[in-house]
Amino acid sequence: MEIRMNPKCRSIYAAVCLLCCLIFSPRLSSASAQKSAIDRGIHEKLVEPSLPEKQLRSAEKFWEETNRFILIGNLQAYGSYSALEGHDMWGGSFYGIVAPAYKLTDRSIFILMYDGQYDRREDLYSDDYGYRKRTEFQRHAITPMLRVDFGENARYSITPSFNYTRTWNKDEGDDDKWNSGLYNYQDAGGGLDFDMRDLYGPYGTLKVGVQYYKRRYPNYDSLLDLATGNDVEKDEKDYHGIITRMEYSWIKDAGFSWMSEYSLLFKHLIDKKVVQSNGILDPSEKQEDYVHEFNVRLWYSFEEMKGGLRLGLDLNGRIYDSNQNYVEFDSPTPGNFEVNTDFFDYRSYRISPNIEYTFELIPLTAHFACSYEKVKYTDRWAKNSDGTFSYDHQWESTYQTILGFKFDLSEKLSLLSQWEHLEARSNNDDESVYVYDYRSNRFLVGAKYEF
Repeated sequence: MEIRMNPKCRSIYAAVCLLCCLIFSPRLSSASAQKSAIDRGIHEKLVEPSLPEKQLRSAEKFWEETNRFILIGNLQAYGSYSALEGHDMWGGSFYGIVAPAYKLTDRSIFILMYDGQYDRREDLYSDDYGYRKRTEFQRHAITPMLRVDFGENARYSITPSFNYTRTWNKDEGDDDKWNSGLYNYQDAGGGLDFDMRDLYGPYGTLKVGVQYYKRRYPNYDSLLDLATGNDVEKDEKDYHGIITRMEYSWIKDAGFSWMSEYSLLFKHLIDKKVVQSNGILDPSEKQEDYVHEFNVRLWYSFEEMKGGLRLGLDLNGRIYDSNQNYVEFDSPTPGNFEVNTDFFDYRSYRISPNIEYTFELIPLTAHFACSYEKVKYTDRWAKNSDGTFSYDHQWESTYQTILGFKFDLSEKLSLLSQWEHLEARSNNDDESVYVYDYRSNRFLVGAKYEF
């Protein structure tokens, strides 16, 4: 697009964009392969290990380069203001992918990717039982991978990879060192991905992948073990995970495009025993979870519009099935307890319409998106404000609004600003430990640099 602006006008438009404190499209924010950059939902229920960015797996630009050594990166830095239910904080965020690559042959390339993030803000995260507040979080991942293209016109590719990830949390009110976080975790594993291009037409691409990883929570100690002094469930949170994915996309520069994806995560907890209906742990049965996820993205790009207009609709569904139950002791008196079966099972759906417009005469892209998500637990009982069970099935709903601008200073450098509003409601009224009903706002102003 030809830009008919002098430097003075460009500076004025950039300042206006920042002062508006609006946001850019989630699809414009691709720094984090884990989808945990600024477009990640606060209430994310499934945190997967870091995976190589899809663009890195399939970028034809690797083969177009004449040099054997290639460096690709995406760096984003922001100042932020966040407010969550009466608490606010000035902070900041940094997200980055740096991927040096070396072409071994004309159709094979080795990539060593670093993927990291740091957040200081009022935030919430799930520990499977409810939502906890935190003020700081960081994640660092290293993923070496080998991509090989083969077949007629090199339409196939296979990518084996390994990954190592570490995270650190600081819960609200916790001034301890980073290494003390109860929910700090480490991932180590490997994966294999297969791509097929030009499938059922020139715009069709099939991607199939599988990944194994082991997740460890080094600071998490079982309450049962602490109470009894026995190693009954020493590694209660640790698990082996296997993720399989299948995705088909039909993407065009103009007109109708779509993408559909299905993934299955199997979690085998290493030392977590299953609670029986009598409240006793079954020593012969370990907890196992299955997480089915479905994603569909539809969008239409209007070719005849000056500048650019894109209308989109994102749909998501998730099914979580576990063999674990939950026991609640009302008092130390023997036998005074209740067992909530199928405590972790839930079904959820999410719908998110969005619109994006690129101006013709200035390098400015505006984006608006809203979403609604509903989570229904299969048999988890909600609680009253006094902590007693209401015996109604627990549900949660979330409304989110995103609005913003991206202003391109050059092909590589962009100024970005963001406003995100989120409201959550639940019929669980017990907030003595966890947060269920909340409202949050977050403002970001920063920049993105791609190379």
